[in-house]
Amino acid sequence: PKALRLLRASQFTTVFNSVSTKVSDRYFFILVRGKHLKHPRLGLIVAKKKVNLAVDSNRIKRLMRESFRCQPHTLGGVDVVVLAGKGSAHLSNTELRRRLDRCWQELADKQQTSASLFFCRYTQDGLYAAMGQIMPRTAIRGSPELQAVSNTY
Repeated sequence: PKALRLLRASQFTTVFNSVSTKVSDRYFFILVRGKHLKHPRLGLIVAKKKVNLAVDSNRIKRLMRESFRCQPHTLGGVDVVVLAGKGSAHLSNTELRRRLDRCWQELADKQQTSASLFFCRYTQDGLYAAMGQIMPRTAIRGSPELQAVSNTY
């Protein structure tokens, strides 16, 4: 459906200007803009310079959309732009799908890691950043829920 796609140049520009996560492969480059909707949206870029034939371009886009459709539960409400790289036209359908699935998994891992690191992170000054606030390590020790999180890192 159109609600799940990036269609306008302004939507693509917004993603390019505010990238929160990047994932790359030899044949794909994925840019992600943070969560702001209830559902993920996909934008596809397959440049003529990278993929010459329309048949190959359409095949790659179809496989990208199909791969993306299988991932909404792992992505959340993000805007995703997938750029196809040079040589992607020479890959078989199964190889394209395998590489895309690997990129989606890496993206899901990065999103999960960045969310937990934002919650509690040790800084160079000997302070912890917890729930968006900077506090000394002694304050973490006094709070059982923050202490449980800080012990995992």
